[in-house]
Amino acid sequence: MLSILIPVYEYEVSLMVKEVHRQASSLGIDFEIICLNDASFSKNPASELSNFKWIENKTNLGRAKSRNKLVSAAMHRNLLFLDADMQLTNPEFIQNYITHLDASLVICGGISYQKKPPMTGLRLRWNYGNIYESATALERSKEPYGSFMTGNFLATKEVLENHPFDDTLIIYGHEDTLFGKALLEGGISILHIENPALHAGLEENDVFIEKTKEGLGSLLQMYTEKKITRDYSRIIKTFELLKKSGTPYLVVLSISLLEKLFYPKLLAQGKHIWFFQLLKLKWFLELARKS
Repeated sequence: MLSILIPVYEYEVSLMVKEVHRQASSLGIDFEIICLNDASFSKNPASELSNFKWIENKTNLGRAKSRNKLVSAAMHRNLLFLDADMQLTNPEFIQNYITHLDASLVICGGISYQKKPPMTGLRLRWNYGNIYESATALERSKEPYGSFMTGNFLATKEVLENHPFDDTLIIYGHEDTLFGKALLEGGISILHIENPALHAGLEENDVFIEKTKEGLGSLLQMYTEKKITRDYSRIIKTFELLKKSGTPYLVVLSISLLEKLFYPKLLAQGKHIWFFQLLKLKWFLELARKS
């Protein structure tokens, strides 16, 4: 029936594992929970639970290879992926997926964020997530592949074996972009439902900025290797337009002038998300110039 797969890296997953187990057990279905620790300090949180398995990578394999390893280890037809820093706030979360199993080969539940603003040192990730990641099923359905995220989705084992995550990507970020592209090209539809998991693992502002830069490096790698085109990224589309007009580095200079004014509050308080989007463009242009 259902394999619940949780890639783990330096995060405490005890509460989520126990809540997932409680919900699945109450439904009386055949299920398993598999956590894969990617060579981090995370410890087995629930060795006493039935239908639970904890796997340790001896060396760090990265996000894509770890996900593919979880797919291989799963024994059931339906595979539910949850990121380790997700939190289940809906007591019918598992039931909602079970209800839709026959509706699509790939189902995306969405991501939400706490309503109360966190401390200012975590607010950049919170603001960004609320604006660009948290969306209703109806909103996500308007761009079903572009809005796909790997933090909370269900797919059949067959789909994931035929369309594995691209393990050539070593740098953090954008494996969901490639996976969405693979589904689109394979003619596999995505059903978006109203079943969000709460993203509880907010990074500190400076950490999120560095991870964003890593993700842009991954995006540039995919673009350079012709794995994605402008159709899959607004930043790439903007980059090509600027390159065609011969103005990319004039844009870099302009954003750099604004940086002195807006970056301090962005870093300290997570304010000016619109400027964070400009910074992402600047960082991508700088990476492209170096490559």
